[in-house]
Amino acid sequence: MLTPGDADGPTGSIEGPDGVRTFHVRLPDAPAPGAPLLVALHGFTQGSTGFESYTGLAEAAAARGIVTVLPDGIEDSWNGGSSCCPPATRRGVDDVGFLRALTAGLQAELDLDQERTWAVGFSNGGFLALRTACEAPEVFAAVVSHAGTMDLACEPEQPVSVLLSHGDRDGLIPFDGGRGPVSPQAAGRGARDVFAAWRELDGCPEPTPRRSRADEELLATPCDDGTAVGLAVWAGVGHVWPSHLNALLLDWLEEDAARRP
Repeated sequence: MLTPGDADGPTGSIEGPDGVRTFHVRLPDAPAPGAPLLVALHGFTQGSTGFESYTGLAEAAAARGIVTVLPDGIEDSWNGGSSCCPPATRRGVDDVGFLRALTAGLQAELDLDQERTWAVGFSNGGFLALRTACEAPEVFAAVVSHAGTMDLACEPEQPVSVLLSHGDRDGLIPFDGGRGPVSPQAAGRGARDVFAAWRELDGCPEPTPRRSRADEELLATPCDDGTAVGLAVWAGVGHVWPSHLNALLLDWLEEDAARRP
């Protein structure tokens, strides 16, 4: 599955539902058995290496002892829903099945913690992270979507912790929902609507504000099975990755794991 790589870590391939798929792995300097696994899902047209160059997320995770896998979408796209993004949507690519196979393979090969397996997605990757939480909630204990949304029905068979993060001036995936003027093919619910939907799905109490690196952050917990649902709002921010987002989301995922019974 994995082959020796360069200084950035090993590369690998796996047979998924739609054929052979590729990915890159970033390991901590001293990876320990039972380490967490973070699946980092790039945006549309971005690719896995472009996503890491842009965000530095895998590097930040490695500093905390977290193994990160950066998978490649088919032609740099994910089938995250009905509206985003081609060609994966047009081909009906089973990206949820791909993530299920990928996480199971890496958990076994690298002896990783199945209870601390997380997904973070940007834009089109955020669509896929949320779709996976809806359709295969056993794959990830928690997912983070930044600048993504949902455009499909969601009926998860078990609760999943979810953090929604969004800039309130996003012109591609509008904060308030609907179709963006720059990218009209992508449409979905607004961030606050998705936040409310996941609180209902997970059986959460009313959210409370918390101190945050974002301009506004709300947290609803404890939800069913000890899960949590959060919303981080970045004022005046468009369809970009905020400089403090890596620290915010990694803190959130680690805190979520620590809250679990």
